Amino acid sequence: MPDTFKEGDTRLGSFYPKNCVVALMPGLDVARRASDELHARGWGADDVKVWGRNEILRDEEAFTDDRNALQKFGALHSDEEKWMEEYRELMAEGASLLTVYTPDADRLDEVRDILAPLGATKMRHYGALVVSDIVPGAATQ
Repeated sequence: MPDTFKEGDTRLGSFYPKNCVVALMPGLDVARRASDELHARGWGADDVKVWGRNEILRDEEAFTDDRNALQKFGALHSDEEKWMEEYRELMAEGASLLTVYTPDADRLDEVRDILAPLGATKMRHYGALVVSDIVPGAATQ
């Protein structure tokens, strides 16, 4: 997974998609529709990614296999790991993951306004230092 993000990195052995919005969409078709809308609003082809369940599991397995002992220990206590487990469970029920590279915080409301009406849940912005929940109908700044 790390090589698919422009500023992806790890924190305590967990993947951290820096400057990205991560959201669960109600299905693959809806996620693709959201991706198309984001592209129409100016996001580039490599700024938006739709993830199916099998792709997430494959990439996550390759990523976690490379962890050292300290990273494995750190991952036990990270919010990102808990969220990833939550994502996996919902994806098993048919949801798809959508990631949107959003280095400009001024565009977070725009992302929210595109994704929320399509049924996005668990929307989070992974900023440089902090992860923030994105709440439909609330300003992000």
